[in-house]
Amino acid sequence: MTTSADPVDDDSVRQSMEQMNNLAVTLCDEERYSEAEALLLEGLRVGEARLGGQDLDVARGRRSLGNVYRCWRRFSDAKANYLHALGAVETGTTPDHPEVAATYRDLAEMHRLQGEVAEAETYARRALAITASGLGTAHPDTAADSVTLAVLLAKQARYDEAEALLRQALTTFDAARGGASYMAAVAAHELGVLLADRGEADEAASLYCRSVAIKRHVLGPEHPEVAITLHNWALLAGATGQVEEARRLWADAEATLNARVATSGDRRPKDGMMNPAGEGAGDL
Repeated sequence: MTTSADPVDDDSVRQSMEQMNNLAVTLCDEERYSEAEALLLEGLRVGEARLGGQDLDVARGRRSLGNVYRCWRRFSDAKANYLHALGAVETGTTPDHPEVAATYRDLAEMHRLQGEVAEAETYARRALAITASGLGTAHPDTAADSVTLAVLLAKQARYDEAEALLRQALTTFDAARGGASYMAAVAAHELGVLLADRGEADEAASLYCRSVAIKRHVLGPEHPEVAITLHNWALLAGATGQVEEARRLWADAEATLNARVATSGDRRPKDGMMNPAGEGAGDL
């Protein structure tokens, strides 16, 4: 009979839980939520029995289950699992552990999806504080948390704060990774949106261009996020009287989505996107 002190068995359980967490991400991407839920519940059953409920890997599994419920829009179940994971991590480690920050990020996203922006901001700030304290203010991970917070601030019309965070984040990404990371693309897109709303069209267009280039490189040329930035760029071009440019960008966005559907079978956005050139029958 084995005991929980057996390192070989413990390592096997940890490895198995990590594999289950990774597979659950794939299942969620395919909207196979019931399968992901069953997989993670089984992993947690074994992990908690073998390693204990306060174990860090078990807490990660609990957070993964919360992510499944969040994607499934079962927000009360997601919150319960996130808070369970948070309590375990804070008990087993320290309040400033990176896993605590990761759970705060997930809670922030859960609240954002429910339109609870103030609550999301609270958790995003907590995650940023932990990351900045542990890694420094000039680290790319700190910049990524700053982008998340900036997006939430912009949703509350706190544009000056959001712009400052986005510009600082882009400076950090440029210095650390040459500005070619996914979060750099997000920062460029979001700053472009802010500046477009303020009428600073030239810089906004430059930022959209940068975001599209990075997203195509990091996510692939047919990713829906490429189409979203192209669409915003097209709207900007149309609003500034560049009709032909707007049509070109809109056509590029439509082609991107059509190619995605053709190659992967993904559905087009239900609500569509408005054609900035005024050709309503051709909305995406």
